[in-house]
Order: sequence, then structure tokens, then C-alpha cells
Amino acid sequence: EMLRSVTESENLVLVEVTFEGSAAKATVTYRNGRSETIETDSDSMNKFLRCPLSFYYENVLKVPVMASDAANYGAAMHNALRKGFEKMAASREKLFPPAETFARFFEAELRRMQSFFSKKEYQQRLEMGRQHLTEFCLQNIRKWPIVVRVEQEFKNVEIDGVPITGIIDRIDFHGEAQTVHIVDYKTGSH
Repeated sequence: EMLRSVTESENLVLVEVTFEGSAAKATVTYRNGRSETIETDSDSMNKFLRCPLSFYYENVLKVPVMASDAANYGAAMHNALRKGFEKMAASREKLFPPAETFARFFEAELRRMQSFFSKKEYQQRLEMGRQHLTEFCLQNIRKWPIVVRVEQEFKNVEIDGVPITGIIDRIDFHGEAQTVHIVDYKTGSH
């Protein structure tokens, strides 16, 4: 299946998007005849379907876009969990830090992003994040495996003919059961 969009910008003439299963490629053709192909993901394709010009600016020109409050909150939560797992992996005893340490990691991460929030939104996210992360850790910390990989990047992987590229938040290795669990952190609409 192919979608086309003609966008009047100073250089861009045409964007064609080809879908192959869940993968997509965008071919961008410029007025000077030059073209380039961009492999992209489903979020980018949804952006293309909503607004081809937005896709062009964000995915082709790489114009920075300010993240939403929810996205910044999710990033702070994600980074706090990553740091907690990294701290465990670096320890000789392979012990997780207490839930309070995960909460402190979250606070530090959110503080780094404080300028992206209103004062009220920052306070709400800070309190909500402390509570949610502490509860999450207390419920799960005894169940978490100690053989893990965090932020595992993969490129040029092909599954059933579909190219896949990205970063896996966490890979849990369960030796006794000889299984691997892929973990993708989501904070939902919080």
C-alpha cells in the first residue's frame, strides 16, 4: 500500500510512504530531483497520516519538538527505573536499591526537566511519580530478576521479513525457566 502527499514547501515536492507489514519507508523527493528514503516507525507514520508537513519537519528536517508533560513524566520514570537496575547490576551483591532510592532517582530526573512544566504541573507529577514508583517497586522488587540488560539497542534485525530497529527498555533473563522477558515501560496517560 502506498500513500502520497504533495507538500508545498520551499524544497519538498512529494512524500511517498510505502507500508510493508508493520514497517514503513518514506521516500522524500525534492524540487531539485534528489530523493531520500527514510525507514520509520508507526508513530511517525501516524504523524504522516495526520499531517504530512509535520512529518516532513520532524522526521526529515529533524526540527526539535517540545515533549508533552506526560512524555517528560514518562521519561523521568523510565530513567529512574533504568538507574535502579543499573545500580543493582553494578553492585557486587546484586541487590536492588530500596524503593526510596528509585523515588530519589525519579525526583532528580524530573528536576532536570522542571523548566518544561508549570509550577503546579511539576508538583503534581512529582507527588504522583513518587507514589506510583514507590508502590511499583514495593510490589515488584522481590520478583525482579538480577540477570538483565537495560537500554538494549538493536539495528537491522529482521523478523519474518520485517525490519525492526529500536531500543528495548529491559530484557529479563530467567535462567531456571530458560526464558527471556522483554519489558517496555509505559506510564499510560499519567
